This record gives sequence, structure tokens and C-alpha cells, in this order.
Amino acid sequence: MRALTGLVPSARHRNLAELCLLRGVLLTLLVGSGLWLSLHHGLALPLASVSWILAGWLLLTVLTLWRLRQRSVVDDDELFLQLLGDVLLLSALFSQTGGHSNPFVTYYLVPLAIAASTLAWRQTLTLAVTMLAAYSSLFWLPKSHGPAWPWDSYHGHLLGMWFNFLISAVLLVVFVSRMQQRLRDHDRQQAVQQRQHLQQDQALAVGTLAATAVHELATPLASLTLLSDELAAALTSETPDGQPDLPQAQADLLAMQSALARCRDILGRLREQARSPQSSPAQPVQVQVEQLLVGLSLQFPDCRFLALAGTADPWNLPMPWRLQQVLHTLLVNAAEAASGTVSVQVDGVDGAGAVVASLAEAARLRWRIADDGPGWPADVLASAGRPRDSSKPEGFGWGLFLSELTVTALGGRLDTLAGESGGAVAQLSLPLPVFSETI
Repeated sequence: MRALTGLVPSARHRNLAELCLLRGVLLTLLVGSGLWLSLHHGLALPLASVSWILAGWLLLTVLTLWRLRQRSVVDDDELFLQLLGDVLLLSALFSQTGGHSNPFVTYYLVPLAIAASTLAWRQTLTLAVTMLAAYSSLFWLPKSHGPAWPWDSYHGHLLGMWFNFLISAVLLVVFVSRMQQRLRDHDRQQAVQQRQHLQQDQALAVGTLAATAVHELATPLASLTLLSDELAAALTSETPDGQPDLPQAQADLLAMQSALARCRDILGRLREQARSPQSSPAQPVQVQVEQLLVGLSLQFPDCRFLALAGTADPWNLPMPWRLQQVLHTLLVNAAEAASGTVSVQVDGVDGAGAVVASLAEAARLRWRIADDGPGWPADVLASAGRPRDSSKPEGFGWGLFLSELTVTALGGRLDTLAGESGGAVAQLSLPLPVFSETI
């Protein structure tokens, strides 16, 4: 994002630099054409007024060059004022060089095209109205009774229009083509940044899956380790008649096979989620909670899981798979720390955080997962937003950290709170647009 915000001021800076270049080219052409008319056609120009106008234009060009050397950011308002100054000076010059009959009045289209391609529509409209008023005023100004201008004749006017078209076309092609090139460069940088964001999301998804795998595989792997020790002991021990304890060995073997099957199921589910990173179909929030708790009830038979009634229970919403992983991680943490009970409640809240019953009034969906354990360790509360050492022997300390990253990437927030009557509370809130794909 930093690269993107730095690109816009530099693009405006280059636009102002090219406008200054165009102004210098125009001044050179105007002075050259004035000298040519004076020398070859004996045209007596109003030198005093024309000189003051050209001097003012030259001063504006010099001040712009000095401005371009400053470090401050060039904004749209500054570019608009620069173009407005060009229009006013150009109108003053036309008023002294033939008025509305001057074929170079179509040069008004050059600053208008620059404004339309670089400024907001309000600024472009203001500049267009100013140009129309300035051009209209040329018809009302009294015409000078001095020497006739070369373009007062029909052929002279046509020649002046051809020359003006040539100048305007060259300036427009050069400026617009360079601006289009900058836009293409901008689009390429945006595409690169989008790819980088996608890669970061994919890396975060892989990290979340890995953390979930650690949580889910820790229990069956610990069971396998214990069962393997028991199996080895059963095979080496003997019954009273001197035979190996085969019934115990067979029971341990069956338990090991069940644990291995569970490991395969966990890895298979994670693999499918990685292949298809979409949201689950829309269904009532209460059903989503029950589906999450069914598997955990088998994994933690000594823990009682309560799905408390919340205001969001009847709402049919999809659930992003990354959110499922976060909720599973938080529920496993709560179950491992709980003395016997884990509760889950889902509410809809408005922008001020008040609980609401209507989906139309809700701005966010809030999950509140509470346990009756000893509460959050002090290092967890003090190290929010970065990895920390796990309080569990088999843990790596990445589960809560990756959950926080995932929730932040989804535009939500994860808070670790202390329960009102003890224990730990993980409060997760997400904006409803996260679920808006199938609402």
C-alpha cells in the first residue's frame, strides 16, 4: 500500500512538469509567430499589452519550475490552478490579437483535455465553464481598429486554423500518450501488488491450516505414543500361564488404528479446504455452531460444550473456511484449558456494539467463546499481535497468532478477555460484508 500511495503524488508531479514543458513550447511558438507576422507581414502588434501578458506567462513558468524543485506534494488543486492561469492568460492574449477571429482559440481544448484526463470531474467542469465564458467574452469585446490581422481574410483564417490544429495535435499526442504510459505503468504496479497480496493471503492460509493441523493432530499423536508404549509392554509382559498379553495388545492395536484413521481424516479435510478455499453454503448460525461442536465433543469427551442462544441464531449466512479454522482453533484452546465447560454465543451487533436482533440493523457478527479454566496467561494478554510461547507442552504458540492475522485480514477483530466469573473469553467480531456473497 505504501508503494501505491507514493505513486500518486509522483504522477501529479510529472503531470505538472509536462504542463510546464507544454507551456514553454507554446510560449516559444507564440513569440516566433509574432516575430514572423511583424517581419513578413508588417503587422503592428500592441507590444505593451502583449509583452505584459507574455511576461506574466513566463513568470508563471519560472515559478512552476521553482515549485517542481520543492519536496512538497503536488495535488489536484495546484494543477487545476495552473491550468486556470493558462486559460486566463491565453484569453487575455486573444483579446489583444484579433479576439474571436483568432484561429488559435481552439487551443482551449488542450488544457481542457489535460484537465479531463488528470483532474476530478468537478474541477474539469469548472475549467470548461471558465473557458466558455472567456471565449464568449471575446465576442463582446470591442474590436481593435488597428491594422488588419492576417487571419481576418478567409485564406488567412484557414491557414491559421491548420497551423493551430498542427500545434494542438502534436501537444495532445505527446502529453496524452505519456500520460497513458504512466497509467499503464500504474496498472502494472497494481497488478504486481495484487499478486503480492494474493501470495500473502495464500501464505496466511497455509499457516492457518498448519496451525489447525497441529491442534488437531496433537491429541491423536499423543494417544499413538502412549498406545505404542502400552503395546510394547503388552508384548513383552506375560500372563500367569507364561503367554504374551495378546488381548491387551490387540486392544492397543485397534486404538492405534483408530487414531491413525483420525489423523488421515484430519489431513484429508485440510487438503480439501486448501484446494477449495470458498465459503460454506449459507445456513443458520446455530447449525454452524452445532457442526463445530460435534467433532470437538468426540475429541474432548470430558468437556461439556454449550451453544448459547444468540440473536444471530436464525440468520442464514455462509462461513468462510478461514473463519472455520479460526473458530476451531479457539474452541480447541478453550477445551484444552477448560475445567469442564465451554460455551459459544453468536450475536449480531450494530456499529456502536449494541446487540441487535435484525439482520438489517446489524453491522458485525460477534462470536464469544468462553471457558471455565484458569484464564489467559499474562504473556498472552501482553503479546497480542505477535507469536508467543504456548502454555501447552505440545503447542507451538502459533495458533492464536495466526488466528489474529486471519481475522484482521478478513476485516475483523479478535480480543482476549477475562471472563466475568473467571476463565478466558475469546471474542471475535467480523463485518457482515465478509458473509455478503450469498446473503
